[in-house]
Amino acid sequence: MAYLVDAEDFALGLVVAGIICLFVERIRPAEKNTQYFKKDFRKELGLAVLNALAVLPLLTFLISISIIELLKNYVPYQMFDETLRHLPLALQILLALLIMDMSTYWRHRFTHNYMWQYHAFHHSAEEITWLTSLRLHPVDYAVALLFDTMVLYFLGFGGQGIAAAIVIAQVYNYFTHANLNVKFRKPLCYVLASPHYHRWHHATDKSAYDKNFCGIFSFLDVIFGTYHHPEELPQAYGLSPRDQKEVPAGLFAHILHPIKKDLRKIFRKK
Repeated sequence: MAYLVDAEDFALGLVVAGIICLFVERIRPAEKNTQYFKKDFRKELGLAVLNALAVLPLLTFLISISIIELLKNYVPYQMFDETLRHLPLALQILLALLIMDMSTYWRHRFTHNYMWQYHAFHHSAEEITWLTSLRLHPVDYAVALLFDTMVLYFLGFGGQGIAAAIVIAQVYNYFTHANLNVKFRKPLCYVLASPHYHRWHHATDKSAYDKNFCGIFSFLDVIFGTYHHPEELPQAYGLSPRDQKEVPAGLFAHILHPIKKDLRKIFRKK
C-alpha cells in the first residue's frame, strides 16, 4: 500500500498548508472576526497530528497486511488495471478524483445517517477554517480513508494516480473549509464545490441539514438532490444548541464521548 501518503509527508504537508492558509484566509475572509488561533485550534491541531501519526500508519498497516489479503480472494482485484495503465497520467488522476469523490459522497451520507455520533465531531466546529477539514474523529477518519482510497486500489489505479488524487483531494478539502469568501457563479457552481458552498454544509440552519456532501464535484449533489447554494453566508455553524452543549472541552474527552454513548446503548440492550 505504498500509494498512501506516509506520516512524515502528511505532517510536512500539514505545516506547509497551515503557513499558506495563515496568509490566504486573511486576504478575503468569510467570517472577519475569526482568529487564526481560534478557540478550538489546539483541539483540531491535536486531532490532525493524532490521525496523521497514529491512525494513518496503523490503518495503512492493517489494510496492507490483513484487509487486502482477506478481500482479494472474494472481491475482484485490480479489475481495470490493464485499461487504466494505458491512460495518460492526467486522465488517470482526473478519473481517480471523480471516483473517489463519488465514494466520498456516499460515505459522507452514510456517516450522517449511521455514524453521526462520530461525524458530529467534525460538525461541532463553530468557526470553520482550513484546519476544520482535519477535525475528524479517528473512527470517522479510518472509515473515510478505508472507503475513499480502497475503491481506487481495487479498481486497478496505479500508485502514482492514487497518490496524486489523494493529495489533490486533501488540498481541495483545505480550500473548501478555508475561511474564504469565495463562491463560484453559474454554471461553475454546479460543477465544483467552493468555500461558500461547503460552509452551508456546516450551517446550523435546518434547510442546510444533510446537504452538500461532495468533496470536489458539486454536480454529484445536483444529481442526487442534495445541492444547496444560497447567495448569502450562513448565520452560524455547529450542531444544534442541545447537541453543542454536550460537546466536551478536551480533545480526548471529545474522542471518548461517542464511544461511551455507543457502549451505553449496547449495555442497555442487554
